[in-house]
Amino acid sequence: MWSNVVVTLVLFCGGIAAVASSSDGGGSVRFAVDFFKHAYTARQNAILAPIAIRSGLAMMHHVATPDAARILRDGLYLPADGLGVIEQTKWVMSCVNERKRMLEMLSRVYLPDALLNPELVAHLRDNFGTGSEIVNFAEGSEVAERVNSWVNESSRGMIPEFLKADELSGDVISLLINVMVMNASWGFFDEKKTKKQTFHFLNGDHEVDMMKVDGTLPRMYLEDLMTDAIKLSYGWRSDLSMVILLPRKEVNLEHVIKHFTADHYNQLVQLDNEDKWYGNIRLGVPRFKIEQKLDAKATLEKMGLGELFDQEAFQVLATRLSKLGQVKQSAFIKVDEKGTQAAAAAAIQSYLISGSWDVDVDRPFMYIVRKESTKDILFIGHYSNYEG
Repeated sequence: MWSNVVVTLVLFCGGIAAVASSSDGGGSVRFAVDFFKHAYTARQNAILAPIAIRSGLAMMHHVATPDAARILRDGLYLPADGLGVIEQTKWVMSCVNERKRMLEMLSRVYLPDALLNPELVAHLRDNFGTGSEIVNFAEGSEVAERVNSWVNESSRGMIPEFLKADELSGDVISLLINVMVMNASWGFFDEKKTKKQTFHFLNGDHEVDMMKVDGTLPRMYLEDLMTDAIKLSYGWRSDLSMVILLPRKEVNLEHVIKHFTADHYNQLVQLDNEDKWYGNIRLGVPRFKIEQKLDAKATLEKMGLGELFDQEAFQVLATRLSKLGQVKQSAFIKVDEKGTQAAAAAAIQSYLISGSWDVDVDRPFMYIVRKESTKDILFIGHYSNYEG
């Protein structure tokens, strides 16, 4: 049985709610790293999908006022024109769905029986394949039931209850939901070799199940971060991989996250296609599971996108504009032996690690799940706290 990752993002606009995912390479990486750093808290583990938040907002660019559209393009590192925004998002979504067995994204929009902007439904349907459904938002329980039924089915049972009736305030006029499901296997961890081992969490030492592998894997040392990077590829021809960033004992995780940049990520991309990075390694990785619900509004405000929440900026209805109210994300990741259920560039130096290497990931670390062909960051997070 394979593991799964399910990510659901919801954006509430003073009447509109939206959810989405995917993006281009360069801009999406910059946004992902910025978002992760601004959302970081040492008090809890994290699983984030900034690519979903960026794309959800990008999907609404088409019905944004000129001023709001400019804020979106600047803050999300989007193309300079509306057509470019659409084509970029369409392309990434098609890339996500090219191997639906391992990674798939579905979206659906819920709308009132009212006079809507005639371009909205057609825009979402024709460009992103978004299905639509008419609902009465005054009947919160019924709407929540219908939404939860679709999310449960689309997430393959991973999210049985996503929306509660009391989350639908009186000014909600639209709900756009996107579910992304990842189902990928490793193929090299042997469950018989897993053993109990101490993990040095920020909130104390605890025993964990440490998975073991002995083989040839790509690895790199980021000198300025004093951090080792190890790439674990998912099954044959999956186009997916996880990179674990393990700070050396002389430095803590918070320091690494604070100084990690998109340029460091671009260094890690070298692990995909150069044999020189491969070396013998005896590696121990903990089984872990993280569930996180994030109200992303505060993070976006820290990143300079606060104006989107202060002005009537989106033409959802034909007769009036709507404000962006909230941005929420619900995410889940489980990693076990079977797989996963869900500074200037010139100053950055990376080094080969010569000889055989024996390392256990037994202290707080950062991880990135990525799509190699597009270089996109699908999920990014850290495992640092014992949560029982």
